[in-house]
This record gives sequence, structure tokens and C-alpha cells, in this order.
Amino acid sequence: APRIRQDSPHHYKKSQGANMSHIPNLRTAGRESLTVRFSRAADLPDILSYYGANRHDAVDIRKADVTENAVKTGRFLLVRDKTGALRAGSATYDFATASGADKRGWSEMGTTRATLPGFSLYQFMVSSQVIREFLENTPTDRFFAIIDHDNDAVIKRLYQTGWKDYVADQHLVDALESTKDWHTDNAVVWRCATTDTLPHQARTVLAQIQKGKLVNPRTGAEADLDFSQFPLANELLPHLQALAYGPFADMLEKSPHLGLKSARALLDNHLKNSVQSPQPKP
Repeated sequence: APRIRQDSPHHYKKSQGANMSHIPNLRTAGRESLTVRFSRAADLPDILSYYGANRHDAVDIRKADVTENAVKTGRFLLVRDKTGALRAGSATYDFATASGADKRGWSEMGTTRATLPGFSLYQFMVSSQVIREFLENTPTDRFFAIIDHDNDAVIKRLYQTGWKDYVADQHLVDALESTKDWHTDNAVVWRCATTDTLPHQARTVLAQIQKGKLVNPRTGAEADLDFSQFPLANELLPHLQALAYGPFADMLEKSPHLGLKSARALLDNHLKNSVQSPQPKP
């Protein structure tokens, strides 16, 4: 979700009238295996089908070209089950008007939808999107998300992930709505994440990778997580670790006004120096 609008980091309230019969029941189907990865162009039909079949009043519908661009550029985080069926998705978008003329160097986390009853991936998905976006498509200023004002659970989860309040002017609201074919008329609140939130979110991602599974707290059912195609568990793991713990992470947590692009350049220098000057063995 980004509501997070179920247009943003995770919301599990069942849609009124939604047909849930096609969703496998993890409580009775045996131990599940879920693959986590970012999108490829070939995922577009499945993504459109998934969101079409699992409409939610908290998930705004983006214009076709906006959705297609996010999919093709690998900015949808996807969770598939062992049959290949989509079970969760969340997208990252450039902030812009429909014409693309009002880019502000921001990235929006939104369109979060999950059909994994009893299993929580919300904070992991949002944090994964933020860290991956920071590393590979660094925004100038901030990450943001929009949530229905009465969606207390999602608002609480974002606070726990380090996100902060943000008051948007009407121009920003109008610009955002211009990218959508449908949006709710419900009152919303805005939240944002800046440089100082990166270490906490990196630790959230790293902990889930190390755990390697989800656990339903009510039933004890487990679902294994396959990260073999997840860049933050592979080629980007050193970056994730540096953001999560150590002197660089400590510096970021004390630097809320350090720009994201500056922080990204400093991370490269930190990793380069760490390789050139390895720590002595204990």
C-alpha cells in the first residue's frame, strides 16, 4: 500500500462483495511457498488480472500507461505462490501529473493489495520498495504514501516503519489524482519517508530475508519465502546491510535533512572504502 491506499502498503479488509473463492486457503492447503520479486514486462497481464479480480475500495485505479510503465520498469513488488498465482502486489510511481510535466523528484508507494489472509507482509513490502527505489531510482527529495484517514491499522504500520506526517497542498492532490482513472472521495492523509528512515526500513527487509518465512500468529501456519529472484537478498545485499547496521546507518539516522541523492552517493563511497580497507579479523 498508498487506504496506504490499498493504493499503497497493505490493507487486509475484505472488499464488500468481492469474490474470494479463487484464493487458496493457506490454512488447509499445506505449507505454502511464496516467491518474492520485482516485476518484468511479461507480468503485466497477470497484474491487470489480479487487480481486476481483487478490486478494493481503498485501491485507486491508475491510468493504463502509468501501470504499464511501473510494471515494465520493475517497480511492482510481486508475491506469487507455488502455482504461479499472484498473492500480493505493491507499486512505486514517479510523482507527476498525467502529462508528466510536474515531476518533483518524489516517489510514491501505492496500489498495495494482498490476498494472504492471516499473513502480514505490509511493512516488509513498503520497506523493500523504499530501499530498492533508493538504490536504483533515487528520488531527489522523499517517498510518500496516501492513506484513508480512518485506516488506523495502515497509518500505525507506517509510523512503525518510520514514516512521518506530511500536509499536502491542493496542487499536489490535483496532480496525483490526474494519474488515475478512478479514485476514492474519502478523506486521506499523506505520509512521507526521508533519509533518516532508511536504516529502520533496511533492518525490516533484512530481518524478513533472514527469517525466510511468514507465520500466521493465530493458527501457527507457515509460508516459506523464496528470495532467489529478489535483488535485495542477492546483488544488492551489501547495500542493504550497510543501510541497516554500522556507522553509515548510524549517520543516516541522525541526518533527516540529508538529501536522498547525496545519501546514495555517500553509500557508494562507503562501500568502496569498506572493500579497500577491510576490517581486521577479531
